[in-house]
Amino acid sequence: MTGNWHFKPIGKGETIREPTAEAFFASDAVRKPGSALIREGIQNSLDSTLPGEQTLIRISLINEADAPGWHETAQYFTSAWTHYTAEDNGLPPDELPQQGGVCPFLVFEDFGTKGLQGDPETPYPPKDKSENNFFHFFRAEGRTDKDTSKRGSWGLGKDTFFRASSINTLFGLTIRDDDRRRMVMGKTVLKSHYAGDEYCQDGYFGVRPDDEEHFIMPIEDDGAIEEFLNVFRSYRGGDPGLSIFVPWPDTEISAKEIIQSVFQNYFYTILAGELVVMVETQGIETWLDKDSLLNEARKIPEVQDNLPITELAEWALARLEDAERHELNMPDPRQGWSWSSKLFSEEVLQTLREKLQNQDNIAIRVPVTVRKRGVAAERSHFDVYLRSSESNERLRPVFIRDGIVISNVGAPTMGGMHSLVVIDHQPLSAFLRQSENPSHTIWQGQQVKKEYVSGVGDLDFVRRSVREIVNLLTAEDREEDRHLLADLFPAPGSGRRGGNGPGPIERNPSFFAITGTSSGFTVAPGRDQIAADSLVRVQAAYDIRRGNPLSKYRADDFQLDQTPIEYQATGVEVLEVNDNRMVLKIVEPGSFRLAVTGFDYNRQVYVRADVMEG
Repeated sequence: MTGNWHFKPIGKGETIREPTAEAFFASDAVRKPGSALIREGIQNSLDSTLPGEQTLIRISLINEADAPGWHETAQYFTSAWTHYTAEDNGLPPDELPQQGGVCPFLVFEDFGTKGLQGDPETPYPPKDKSENNFFHFFRAEGRTDKDTSKRGSWGLGKDTFFRASSINTLFGLTIRDDDRRRMVMGKTVLKSHYAGDEYCQDGYFGVRPDDEEHFIMPIEDDGAIEEFLNVFRSYRGGDPGLSIFVPWPDTEISAKEIIQSVFQNYFYTILAGELVVMVETQGIETWLDKDSLLNEARKIPEVQDNLPITELAEWALARLEDAERHELNMPDPRQGWSWSSKLFSEEVLQTLREKLQNQDNIAIRVPVTVRKRGVAAERSHFDVYLRSSESNERLRPVFIRDGIVISNVGAPTMGGMHSLVVIDHQPLSAFLRQSENPSHTIWQGQQVKKEYVSGVGDLDFVRRSVREIVNLLTAEDREEDRHLLADLFPAPGSGRRGGNGPGPIERNPSFFAITGTSSGFTVAPGRDQIAADSLVRVQAAYDIRRGNPLSKYRADDFQLDQTPIEYQATGVEVLEVNDNRMVLKIVEPGSFRLAVTGFDYNRQVYVRADVMEG
């Protein structure tokens, strides 16, 4: 039984809903179709891996020279072509392929996985919350049935495949591990459009049962499936898993971009032996596994800067002895996590300082207590790996949560230090996953504020871990300025600098950590815990080349209580905001946080925080 495309007409009185812009046309998850497709596709495959199996991904690019002709592919597109060419359907007319021409395509296949399980006849989300991957892949948008142990959660990973196609179309072929059923189905997502009638945005390629008007089922006819496999050159055979076919892929997608994205996003998972990726184009196969990854990466100029951190990961995964990992003391489990010298025993502190001085690799385990509201607190941990750099270049830590690189954490840079932060223990990884945006690239404090006790401060504890550890290890080599805390940002490497303005009676830099953001700064707990009910004065000004920036502040530069400046405060009470000055009362000493944004991106901000006389 062959399939056809089916679009549902819009009935009278039905609300017209367009695909969400976040899912397709303007999402941070899909700005670069090739890189996003690799990142999201592999993430979903890893979540579907069978117990005890290694995940193998095959990615094949079939260009126009090798693509099948229209005589082979017409049956898969003809019945949808009037919808592809309809006006205002969301597809750019100048990017549409020519009907009757060859069909280049991209193949993404996973092996060692369970396939799309669940009842394909289910038209609604399972009421018992049971897993139904088939439903969520083909019949849902922005939904998922993954639990907190999974790498992803937003149900948007598949949307990168639609976005990668110039006709917003994909075909999926799955063989399920549980019942070995083979099924093929296609889906296209347009805007609601007129093609002789008004149609809804979603179109499905499959078969329509005799007793159904608009509910489309996948193709299970063996002959039709074998023909489909031959046309689109699948390696599936009889192995369980999922194969995704993207017709007329974005012309920016190349084998080089795919390999680069695999390396940058999944180097840790590959080195751990959990993932193997094969990239094929024009008959050339490139295998990326734990033995070949570094050699292949050295051939790509764009990833050379990533090699030192990859070599550090290789050491951590393959050569690190348990005795070389040094565990810190647990922060007070009743409070928000806070960095201080009390986390280091004298023996550990001395050993780590010697290793740092000798430029040896360093492995540190940081224990924490995750406090989710309404459930018992859970012990967890994360690991920090350090390696000295040959230069004093400012380098940003690389954060990996459950094998995924979280690329835009906003952690402060460190001079002359490669660093890797790995979170793979369930309670903490679930906490951090909750804080992430849909594409799992950013940690956001507001995401965990309601569900976790001291969630915002605890998130900053992980984010600032490398800087705080290095500062504590090198504290005895620096003369501490106990009269000023001032950071310059956003310029990398600007560091701290002094000022001569009048100040309150007591100032102590160890009470605060000031971190620059893209348009402002945050003030959070420092190495030592400040007393509850302490009053803190925070002042800011745009930096100047000479003199004290605070004394040169002008009201027309900015005012902290007026737009575009915005601030969010947790664990503190804001007593006063005036011009460039704020006065805070500390309520939660171990987890307070002040975040101020809205400054001019092109100017550096000078910030000073002082403890005031009561």
